[in-house]
Amino acid sequence: MKRQVVEDIFKIPFQEIADSPTVKSYVRWSDFERYLKIPPSYADKGSFDEYLLKAYRGKVDVLLGVKDNNCKVPCKELFDMRGYANFDAKEGRLLAYHLSSWNRGLDLHLEDGELTVLLEKPEDGYTGYHLAVNVKGDSSLTLLALSPENAKGLWTTSLEIFLERHARLALNIVVFDSLASPGAFYIRSMGAESSQMRVYVVAGRGKMLYLRQDSVLLEKDSSLVSGAVLASPDRSRIVLETNAINNASNTSSRVLAQGFVRGGMLVHKGVLRITPNGPGSTAVFDSNIVPLSENSLAYGVPMLEIETGDIEEARHASSTSPLDYKVLFYIMSRGFSRKEAEEMIIRGHYHHVAIEMNAPDSLSGYIEELVSNVISRRPI
Repeated sequence: MKRQVVEDIFKIPFQEIADSPTVKSYVRWSDFERYLKIPPSYADKGSFDEYLLKAYRGKVDVLLGVKDNNCKVPCKELFDMRGYANFDAKEGRLLAYHLSSWNRGLDLHLEDGELTVLLEKPEDGYTGYHLAVNVKGDSSLTLLALSPENAKGLWTTSLEIFLERHARLALNIVVFDSLASPGAFYIRSMGAESSQMRVYVVAGRGKMLYLRQDSVLLEKDSSLVSGAVLASPDRSRIVLETNAINNASNTSSRVLAQGFVRGGMLVHKGVLRITPNGPGSTAVFDSNIVPLSENSLAYGVPMLEIETGDIEEARHASSTSPLDYKVLFYIMSRGFSRKEAEEMIIRGHYHHVAIEMNAPDSLSGYIEELVSNVISRRPI
C-alpha cells in the first residue's frame, strides 16, 4: 500500500468537527501549524533525554534516529504504508501531513518476541516516524519517546498494528515530550479472532502532546485493554484520545486512565462503540483526572455508542475532582506533611493502574518521574 500523497493539505481542516460548547478537541493546533511546510523541512539532528533513558530497566534494541538507525537486532526499513490499519488523511490536516511526509519507518514482524524502540526527537525542523507491526504468537513492543525538555523540532509518529488470530501483544508507549515544541502520536490497531492487545501509556509532559489510539476488534472473541498513567506539569498540555470499535461478537474493550495535573492541562477523551455486529460484547471506559492546583485544567470526556441491545456490559465513568481532603487530612494526622501526603496518594493511584495493566517492571522507574513532575514545589 503506497503512502497517501495529499495534494493540498492546507485545504483540510485540523479537525473534522469544529469546536462547539458540546464538542471540543482541546488540541492547540496552532502549535503544530508553523512546522507544516511543503516540502517538509526535515531535521538534520536529533537527540533523546539520557537521564530519562536511565529510568528504563530494559535494553534498547533499535534506536530510530532522524537520520540513521542503530539496530542491535535485525530490522527492516519501511518506505510505504503496509495497510494494516485504516489511516485516512481526511481526518485532519496534521494526520494528512504526517501520512504524506513521514520519512523514517520500520517494518516489524513480531512472533513470540520482545522489542524496544527508542526514538530521537528532532532538535529543529520535522521528523515523521512510521512503524508497521504484524503480530503472531505472544509478543511485546515498547516505544520510548524521551525528548530533551527544550528540543525545538516537531515529531509525528504513527503505528499501524495487525494482530493475527490468537496473537497477543503487550504494547508499551512512554512519552516525555519537549516543553518547547509539540508532538503527535497515532496508534491504529486491528485484531483478528481471539487476539488480545494490552496498551500501557505513560505520558509525562509536552508543550502540546497529542496521543490518539484507535482500535478495531474485527473478529469474534478479540479484546483490547488500554491503560494510561499521565502527568501534566506547568506549561504542559496533554490530550489523550482513546477510541475502540467492537465490530464482532463477544469482543471486549476496556479503557482505564489515571492522571494528575499541576499548572498545566490534561484531557482524556474517547468513544467506545459496539456495532450491530457485536452482540455479547463489553465496553468499559474509566477516567480519573485530578487537578492539584487552582490553575490546573482537567477534562474527562468518555462516550459510549451502543448499537445493539445484546451486550455483556457497557459503562463509563469520569472524574475531574481534586484530591479527597479527608484522605489528605488522615495521612497528615499521622505526622506527614501535605507534600508527603500528596506524593503517597499520587504514587498509589499510579501503581494501582500499573498493577491493573500488568505493566512490566522495566517501566516502573517512570512512575517516579511522573510523581516528580506534579508534586508541589511550594514550601509546606
